[in-house]
Amino acid sequence: MLLSNVLDEYVLELQVKNYSNNTVNLMKHNIKQFIKFVGNISLEEINKVDIKKFIVEQQNHVKSNTVNSRLKNLRSFFVYCTDSEQGYLNENPMAGVSLLMETKTVMKTYSVKNVKALLNSMKGKDFLTVRNKKGAIPNRFAPDLYSFLIEISCWILYLMIC
Repeated sequence: MLLSNVLDEYVLELQVKNYSNNTVNLMKHNIKQFIKFVGNISLEEINKVDIKKFIVEQQNHVKSNTVNSRLKNLRSFFVYCTDSEQGYLNENPMAGVSLLMETKTVMKTYSVKNVKALLNSMKGKDFLTVRNKKGAIPNRFAPDLYSFLIEISCWILYLMIC
């Protein structure tokens, strides 16, 4: 059976299981990326080498997180294909294929000195004065203001508790 035909059945199965439209569309898109790579060939022709070649090709175009998302969707698709009820495949070609290592972004943190500097720059001023004053927040804090404000609120809670 052709990959595109099995994909149509798989999408129908996801809809019957009441997956959200966004989830179904994303899974369909990710599996179509694989079909585009290997061609609309017979399901039985797919092997582990095809999947590994797909991984290498994807690494040249998208981040490892995206590749892993596509691999997870492919794994789910091939589990469906090897399901005893479907019986399209005897072996799952995704078996033994590992996900890629993902890069983790480390959020910049601020020292006690930085927190005190920001708090001191606002000392004795009411909220509106600080909010409306241009340059009220020192430039070194402006780029990561959102994360900084979260961190400030944590520090304030910490200071209130201690």
